[in-house]
Amino acid sequence: KLMLSIMKNLVKELTPTVSNSIVQKIILATSGLVLIAFIIFHLLGNLTILGNTANVLNIYASNLERLGIVHRILEFLLSIAFVVHIFYAITIARNNSQARAEPYYHHPNRIDNSSQPSIFSRSMLYTGPLLLLFIVVHLKTLMFGMGMSEGYVVEVDGRSIRDLERLIDETFAQPLYVTFYVLMMIPLGFHLRHGIRSAGQSLGINLHNDGLFDTVSLIIAIGLSIGFAIIPTWLYWMGGN
Repeated sequence: KLMLSIMKNLVKELTPTVSNSIVQKIILATSGLVLIAFIIFHLLGNLTILGNTANVLNIYASNLERLGIVHRILEFLLSIAFVVHIFYAITIARNNSQARAEPYYHHPNRIDNSSQPSIFSRSMLYTGPLLLLFIVVHLKTLMFGMGMSEGYVVEVDGRSIRDLERLIDETFAQPLYVTFYVLMMIPLGFHLRHGIRSAGQSLGINLHNDGLFDTVSLIIAIGLSIGFAIIPTWLYWMGGN
């Protein structure tokens, strides 16, 4: 509750001073890149469960917890980036909607339609809320799911740690949850594709080579989406064989 209160006050303080649309887009892009960095780090950690080494993910998660205050600070900064990203995404979308008196017009004889919003851009209205729903369900199920007090305990090197691998195995043995998880990787890919490209534009990264940046953003979006989708699919398939 204290963390949530601090983040609300932070956004409240930023609101009156950060009114310039360019500054807002830079903040949105920067917070988005922080979240993408976490997604990559999170995927690399999760992929360890696909190996044959017992408790490798449990040890990985336990070692993160043992970082203590450092881990808490990183979680706090990530939470701030998440709240700020959502806040400015909504703010910019609302401002764009108010500024555009008429919808985009496509001239039937115009060859260059680069100014028209792409399918990735138009989908942001839906992918954002869908991903927020996924994150809430995912955190409730795994991060705040069954813990040591419910008997999910394993002994490793004389230490009693949370048996996260057991919880993941049991969760991904449920076809409904696996289907939900895999399907949610589609909006993740769409969101990342547009988000990375927009961040590049806002920060001037793709100023001189827009085509290359488009390709890179597409590769990253597809790679991360498929990477996350592989985990529940593989565990479900292995659990049924």
